[in-house]
Amino acid sequence: MKLIKDYKLADETTLKIGGPAEFFLSVEKREELEGAVLQAQDLGLEVTILGGGSNVLVSSEGVPGLVVKLRSGEIEFLDDDLIRADAGVSLPRLSGFALKNSFEGLEWAMGVPGTVGGAVYGNAGAFGFSMADLIEEIEIIENKKKKVLKIEEIDFSYRNSTFKRMGAVIISTSLRLKKGKIEEIKRKTEEMLAHRNEKHPMKYPSAGSVFKNPVGKIESSEIIEKHPLVEKFNQQEIIPAGFLIQSVGMKGFSVGGAKISEKHANFIVNEGAATSEDVKSLIDKATEEVMSEFNIKLEREIRYINIK
Repeated sequence: MKLIKDYKLADETTLKIGGPAEFFLSVEKREELEGAVLQAQDLGLEVTILGGGSNVLVSSEGVPGLVVKLRSGEIEFLDDDLIRADAGVSLPRLSGFALKNSFEGLEWAMGVPGTVGGAVYGNAGAFGFSMADLIEEIEIIENKKKKVLKIEEIDFSYRNSTFKRMGAVIISTSLRLKKGKIEEIKRKTEEMLAHRNEKHPMKYPSAGSVFKNPVGKIESSEIIEKHPLVEKFNQQEIIPAGFLIQSVGMKGFSVGGAKISEKHANFIVNEGAATSEDVKSLIDKATEEVMSEFNIKLEREIRYINIK
């Protein structure tokens, strides 16, 4: 492991935005992650973990303390249908492992540019599936101590988890998988990947979905009359954030080098020279406009790192 000072974090995020880390360390093994975190905490350094670098907005001004980048990790069987995946394992690799061994439930993870640790942290998912569906226990470091939490001890909800509040570092996750038919798993995986490639903007860097999809119904008859598609979404009791942002005319809206994607309004893309402030300005503007039009407060899915 090599400790690097003033390392440019834009190279490590899918949005290609991020200033220098005060200290930067790349790790590949679970033991390296544990050692780095414990030593940094002993030195009183703030620790920031970067997995795949997706779903985050990193300050263009930089990040103080130690930033640890997870580049790899191991997947191992603990039982016939129980595996342990290190936090640095990529989601496509995890999905591929499941497919190879005829396990279902991770088809959605193919093509998602994140890691196991980040996916657990934000309870990532798609197509009605999420990480919490499979988790049995999670190994963490909290207050300089290693511990293992059972699924019953963790509060998971839509794109949210206890970890967003407790500040623990996720080391590994044990997942209970279910056997299926490999042909059916492969078919679902290919369908979900094709849908992602068709609907999501792939030409420019992005951080993935910016906002969570609001859950519930819009009761206002005035809003329903003005936006007829609301009736359809009310039946599902989930309102797509992209629909709300598009409905207030912000699709294609830009600030500096950042733009709300013309392909999917819940994505912000970096057209080449965007700063974190450009992206934050778009997020704030979209939040304000949707609140004004629909009386819905959008909640961010992406995580801010050192954003004021």
